[in-house]
Amino acid sequence: MTLLKIDHLKKSFNKKTILEDVNLEINKGDVIAVIGPSGSGKTTFLKNINLLEHPDSGTLSIEDKKLDLSHVSTQDELWLRRHIAMVFQNYALFKNKTAFENITTGLIYGKHLDKKEAAKIAEEELKQVNMLDKKDFYPSQLSGGQQQRIGIARATALKPSVILFDEPTSALDPELVGTVVDDIDQLAKNGQTMIVVTHLISFAKRIANKVIFFEDGEILSAGTPEEIIDNPKNDRIKKFLEAVSRDK
Repeated sequence: MTLLKIDHLKKSFNKKTILEDVNLEINKGDVIAVIGPSGSGKTTFLKNINLLEHPDSGTLSIEDKKLDLSHVSTQDELWLRRHIAMVFQNYALFKNKTAFENITTGLIYGKHLDKKEAAKIAEEELKQVNMLDKKDFYPSQLSGGQQQRIGIARATALKPSVILFDEPTSALDPELVGTVVDDIDQLAKNGQTMIVVTHLISFAKRIANKVIFFEDGEILSAGTPEEIIDNPKNDRIKKFLEAVSRDK
């Protein structure tokens, strides 16, 4: 069952093409890993899906709603953000709010829940990422891994159809990567539909049922982890994976 469909997504900055006619169809429960070289448009792709950046053209269909991405109203934008949540590379938490408040704010002001219901959901999601004991801590009092787990809890609290992850482990110390990977792996096992941009090939293989390789703002190839990572037919992908392997 198709959950999210993106057609002819295009984006440019200062006459430089960043995304060139990107098309993607995602089924409910899919976990899509997006790999490719730096500067290939992977992060821009996520931000355009979530309308943190506005595409030049293209359409997005989700939950039986189709949006013309070149003409999106504020109302449509807010609706989309309730259905497509995002976890950021640099956490993007509110510095002046506690872990608990970082989660309840979106529920109260975005989904218009009352404070009691928002508090209940926040506590449930904090418990899921083993962070309930840190609910009254501010971001500055938390490690990078802990902040990222709060970011994950904030996203899952919205009960979104799709969660986007932009390099969720890249800002973490190596010893903290495992806990965040485990959290995302658990979401995958629970059936959460996700698109994950990552530079960790082993992580991509672990969580994804589909891998797409981005190059120069286009999806160069898409397939299973076995097809794209274990047995790539494309010479460009082979070269990329060899380079990534050497960098370890």
